[in-house]
Amino acid sequence: MSYEVQIYLCRIQDVPRDWEDQIDSLPASYREIARSTASENKRKRAFCGGWLLNHIFGPRRVDEIKKDHLGKPYLPSSQVEFSMSHAGDMAVLAVSHDFPLGVDVEKIASSFGPAEEAAARRVFSEKALAELKATPEEWKPFVFAREWTSLEAVLKEQGTGFFVDPRETPLDFSQWHLSHNEVDGHMITCAARNDFTVTVETKRPHLLDASASPDELQARTSGEIERAITDAVFEIMERTPIPRIRVADVCERAAVSRSTFYRHFKNVDEVVRLFEAWLLDMMNAVNKTALKGRFDKHELTANASMVARMEILRANRTKVVTLNGPNGDPTFLHRATVFMHNYLRMRIKDIPASRRDQDLYLSFVVAGHNNLVGFWLEEHPEIPPEYIANMLCKLYYSPFFVDVDEGEGSEAPHGVKQG
Repeated sequence: MSYEVQIYLCRIQDVPRDWEDQIDSLPASYREIARSTASENKRKRAFCGGWLLNHIFGPRRVDEIKKDHLGKPYLPSSQVEFSMSHAGDMAVLAVSHDFPLGVDVEKIASSFGPAEEAAARRVFSEKALAELKATPEEWKPFVFAREWTSLEAVLKEQGTGFFVDPRETPLDFSQWHLSHNEVDGHMITCAARNDFTVTVETKRPHLLDASASPDELQARTSGEIERAITDAVFEIMERTPIPRIRVADVCERAAVSRSTFYRHFKNVDEVVRLFEAWLLDMMNAVNKTALKGRFDKHELTANASMVARMEILRANRTKVVTLNGPNGDPTFLHRATVFMHNYLRMRIKDIPASRRDQDLYLSFVVAGHNNLVGFWLEEHPEIPPEYIANMLCKLYYSPFFVDVDEGEGSEAPHGVKQG
């Protein structure tokens, strides 16, 4: 199964002319660099990196970002994983909702000179150096950039960076999946231990919205404008397919100007995608807590994590139903199915059953989950989340704790007979 990784990039050439007026909105570390006496390119790269974080996660979540003891950034109480890199003329942010990852970007040099050779000898393995030496001269800058970004991306995935000397502890790249993308003369490499596909999207910061009213400017700081726009899109989506939703209609319903809309979102599709990402991120945060619990027969009764999932779904009932409706996003159900499949696989990974039997079980139970939740939200939303959570737990886990061969009411772990 292949997972999805989203790579967002912001280029120096797309920085708006009033970028220095927007520095105050950046996260603290990026704000310091953007205001420093560094070169203009470095200052603009810092703006790109800080703006990307704000744009993708939102300023409030960015303020929650912490660093572990090796300096790897993470979002507490969330399963969203991300990695950042800045080089050349761009900043890059890679995001996954499934597993840790690392990303690195480097500008591909016009030629392979002494500086590149010295850097390669300092960190490349003997195998990589031999490959580089055997490469035709005109291809060496490309091969160097690919090898360098692969090395950095893997070290970032591990969370060590160059605290680990790759010459003393050579990396076995066969343990990682690598994706290489050449964009505007830059090599972008993403590394993870799981197989994945990559989507690369360019984000362009906008000028400050001079047309916004004081009320809109105040609302933007609290996120009310984003919520108003999202609500408007989903209300229109109930009767109009996503590709046919006009920005003008969204602005009218949300009571914002077009320039305000484009300051926050690239297009209508992005509004939908960001809501989907937020919803799955909320679920991932709950799952991360749930996976810490012991797997035993108490799973037959809904715990706080299961109830929390159902509460999130019912709180967003209209949007979830609309997403899965005839005018919604046909890919969302697939992503939600993969999400549930991955979570349940982790939950039952220690059960003594063959991988084939686990796959058969997961295929059955995930389909049942989707149908039950869909029916509940569409037909009987009056049913309390606790009731649905209890029912799902029994459907999920009864095969592991109820041995039908022992008679009704006899409970035992899967594959274990009671004596």
